[in-house]
Amino acid sequence: MCKYIFPANHPKANQQCGSKGNWCRHHAKYQPAVVEPVIDEPAVDEPTMTKSIEEIYGEHCIQHIKSVDKYDEPKLGDSRVLSPSDWIKSKMHAVGDSVDYKHSDDVTPDFGNDGYTYLLQYQFNELDESEMLDNFFFKSSEDREIFEQANVECGVEYFLATKSYDERLHNLCMMIRSDWYCNNQNMWNLAGFFARQPHSDWYLMRKTYLCVLKQKVERFNKEFATKEFDGWFDSKYNPSLNEGKLKGIAAGYDSAAYKQWKDEYEVKEPRKTSTSKTFELSTLDQDFELTFKSERKLATLTQLVELTGRTIDDMRSAMVDTSFEIDELEYWAEKYLVIENKPNRDFDLNFSTFEKMLKTTNFESLHLLKRFVLYFIHEFYVFEGSDITYYKRKPTEDDNSVIKAYDPKNFFKVQIQFIENKKPRSTKLSELLNTIPFHKFANTVCKWEHDPNDMETFSLANPLLAKDLHEEITESDLHPVLVDYLRRIICFNHPERYQWLMEYIGSLCHYPDSKTKVMLVLYSMEKQIGKSNFFKLLTSLLGAANTHMTQHLTNVFGERGSPQLRHKKLCWFEEIAGDKRSFRNCLERVKSAITDSVQSSRKLYHEEEVHGNITEFIGASNNLIGIVKDKMTIFDVNPAEQHNKVYYGKLIDDVIKNENEMNKFYTYLKQFANPEPKSFFRTGIGTKWNRTH
Repeated sequence: MCKYIFPANHPKANQQCGSKGNWCRHHAKYQPAVVEPVIDEPAVDEPTMTKSIEEIYGEHCIQHIKSVDKYDEPKLGDSRVLSPSDWIKSKMHAVGDSVDYKHSDDVTPDFGNDGYTYLLQYQFNELDESEMLDNFFFKSSEDREIFEQANVECGVEYFLATKSYDERLHNLCMMIRSDWYCNNQNMWNLAGFFARQPHSDWYLMRKTYLCVLKQKVERFNKEFATKEFDGWFDSKYNPSLNEGKLKGIAAGYDSAAYKQWKDEYEVKEPRKTSTSKTFELSTLDQDFELTFKSERKLATLTQLVELTGRTIDDMRSAMVDTSFEIDELEYWAEKYLVIENKPNRDFDLNFSTFEKMLKTTNFESLHLLKRFVLYFIHEFYVFEGSDITYYKRKPTEDDNSVIKAYDPKNFFKVQIQFIENKKPRSTKLSELLNTIPFHKFANTVCKWEHDPNDMETFSLANPLLAKDLHEEITESDLHPVLVDYLRRIICFNHPERYQWLMEYIGSLCHYPDSKTKVMLVLYSMEKQIGKSNFFKLLTSLLGAANTHMTQHLTNVFGERGSPQLRHKKLCWFEEIAGDKRSFRNCLERVKSAITDSVQSSRKLYHEEEVHGNITEFIGASNNLIGIVKDKMTIFDVNPAEQHNKVYYGKLIDDVIKNENEMNKFYTYLKQFANPEPKSFFRTGIGTKWNRTH
């Protein structure tokens, strides 16, 4: 093969050319000169002779030269994917039998008398300034023109027709459904997968990538695809897609075709001894029986599994499935795991039961242990990059929070017992998690509505407590005490106030990802007139996990921001401000918290974090210190039922604590909801107190 080594500035730097012959025609001039012994004889200059086309092919030849720009092997950033020789072959492939022509390789001694006298000569000026000629002969100028204008701009059709691609990887990609290729992130990572193939010909990988896209993408653009592929060579990132993941995706779409592909292209290791991986797989059924031979332990396991919405038979089938090799745990996980990117309010799995089972169970094999941990771990943990781990828990009557922050250090230290090579072993959960492919969410946000297919982001938003009944609810369907409390006590029988209040509460409930950008203040100099019951009412709609109560504004708007308000939909102030000085110190932070969609805060001994701001603010006040007239709507509360325990007892027992009544109210509010910011409702209250602000 050709011994030429490409220079450092060439895409194939330090690689051997590899063409046939000791020195190919492109690099023959680089062949080291052999110095012959000097002979003292007079040098005789050989006459240089350059034959013309007529001299070579005869006087009847009608020549037409087509010069092509400098064009050697395809290089990075060059959307032309065909080398000169491939370009010629592609041109011939595109024309097929539609034009009668002869290639220079086919010219016979009787040329000039056989009618093929119209010459089309392609002259390629290559990067090393040498020339490559290719000659085609036709019987008419029309045929020559048709051949010359044949469109081979894409060239990928030629690769497909001649199978000029990596057949193994091409066939693997072809098993994946076309809708997978509609995702831009998938396309970017697929390009990186091909571009970063180790010990491979990048030119072949690029052709393979283009051939796959040509067949799978509806609006294929060769230039854009080539640019995306070549962009990986100087990218500082690594593709998240590897061959193992690609196999898992293909197997998920077409398991039968994947099995056939695997049998054809992958060599299986022979089964050797009883200690091999194959033997360990074959004993999974027995290992499961021995691990859970206790009826009590099996009953506890059954309860755990059923509370996840699955059956013990489902779990057993997953645990003993021998169709996956030992090192194919990630594909096993893709088939059997149920991973959600948001919390489930109906989740009822007991966290401590799982922890106890890990501590007290002696697993018969390490592989069974890994499958067991994977089967349950996603039901509990949402992994972040920080030291805080959020876990799902069973809501209680007093606390309906599904997502809780938990320090995982103690849980990670749990020692788990298992058998390996007939000897007892133990491992910490933290060490085990480093060896299994559990799903780790890259981002955590607080959004009630988000893409359910986004497996990079987990929503920390706890579900609202009240539910939509999906039926038409009118005011007459609501409990009369609720309507009276809102109309007469909160709104002082003002129809405009009531309309504004319904729109305000409706937006809180039905568009929790939006902000009203206005703060509501319930004002009265009287005490015990039912202002705090309004907070209880909203808590029954939103859920205790989504609300926060504090004394003053200064309690949450300190120098470190408001870390306690992260993921909270509502913050209630029992009193807006105790004195003017402390209020003025946090005035700007209050204003930005009411209107801005992003806030920064810092937990004690932590770095500052920027996070989304979805919190609404409502305050109760018996003075007007801290009123900001351009940010707040002020309602004076009717004291008509002051100290009336019977009235407010009915409101609490018959309405606020009644799930059906709250669901009706939640459904009723839907007609008033609007995601747009609310306009301020001017009541005139507090005008004379606001001049200092």
